[in-house]
Amino acid sequence: MPRRSLRPHLNQIRAWVRQGRTDAWVAHQLEVSVRDIEQFKRQNELVIEGENPDGASSSEYLEEIDLRAEADALIAAELEAAEAET
Repeated sequence: MPRRSLRPHLNQIRAWVRQGRTDAWVAHQLEVSVRDIEQFKRQNELVIEGENPDGASSSEYLEEIDLRAEADALIAAELEAAEAET
C-alpha cells in the first residue's frame, strides 16, 4: 500500500511540534505510523536538536514533554476504546 503524503499537513504538523505534541499523538491524528512522522519531520527540518520552541532549558522542556506524552497516551487510549465500542 503506498504511503500517504504528509506534505499537505506540513503547517499543522509544524504547529503540533511547536506545541510539544509527541510523534505518537501526531501519527494518531493523521492515521499514519510514528515512523512516517519521524521521517517527515527530519525531511522537513522540523526537529533541530537542542532547540526548544519556548526558550525553556532542556531539562524543563523534556519534563514538560514527558507530561504531555503521558496525557497524549491516555487520550489516545480513550479514543481507541471509544472507537472499539462503536
